[in-house]
Amino acid sequence: MQRLFAAFVACVAVSCGGLLGLGIGAEDDEPAPASTSSSSGGASGLDASSGGLDGSTAVDDAAVDVDDAAAAVDASNDASSSPALPRLARFEQALIGGDGADEAVGMVLVKPGALRDTQSAATTASPAFAGFDLAPQTKLFVSFTMRIDTAPVTQQAAVVGRLSGGGAGSIDVGVASNGTFGLDCGGVKATGAQMTVGTAYRVGIEADPSGAARATFAADNSDLGTPIQVACTSFAITKVRIGAVAFGGGFAMTIDDVALSTTSWTK
Repeated sequence: MQRLFAAFVACVAVSCGGLLGLGIGAEDDEPAPASTSSSSGGASGLDASSGGLDGSTAVDDAAVDVDDAAAAVDASNDASSSPALPRLARFEQALIGGDGADEAVGMVLVKPGALRDTQSAATTASPAFAGFDLAPQTKLFVSFTMRIDTAPVTQQAAVVGRLSGGGAGSIDVGVASNGTFGLDCGGVKATGAQMTVGTAYRVGIEADPSGAARATFAADNSDLGTPIQVACTSFAITKVRIGAVAFGGGFAMTIDDVALSTTSWTK
């Protein structure tokens, strides 16, 4: 019999700033990573009235900033406290601990038979996500399976994956209300193909210390294809968040098999 786990419920206020048309951006209080090139705005298919993946003054971003700073201090003081990489969270034993995450924020539930294996983690009412703490990493590959259960109901895009470090900004991946997939590092943006509600996908995010961030997706259990890419100044990543990380008005999704590696994506 499968067990149902209810995770922490975090009361985080979300403003309407931010992910306008895939406005997945670095936290306001964190200096955004300097970029070596600029984007053309990439709001195609997202929000023609905005530039796409821009930053936000949302209260939840400020809270994330504080959380990032604490995570960075913890990691630098005791790197051995973070699980070694590679790491795979399958949520078969537990939502938190075991083969689960290090934390769960908001309405996150483990439910039977949702995606892969016998259990998956479902997130609703953004922000709601599984969090993973890392010893500082400048090169990182993150891959996970996701399914959009309810699309964002406004032009704000939902952040579904965030790689961040204390005081150093973030690499964000998000999905707009029409399903358009997007990537942002410090305001440098790119958009890709569209996802469909109810379809399972494998998503890959890469932080490359040579000065780039990449992201891609494919049908679940398929090889990940050619990624979209933006210029991104390298920084030490100490936290990974997967789920309904921020924004998205009514967005809900299910996640499974979150893999963290310094060498490659996994399918």
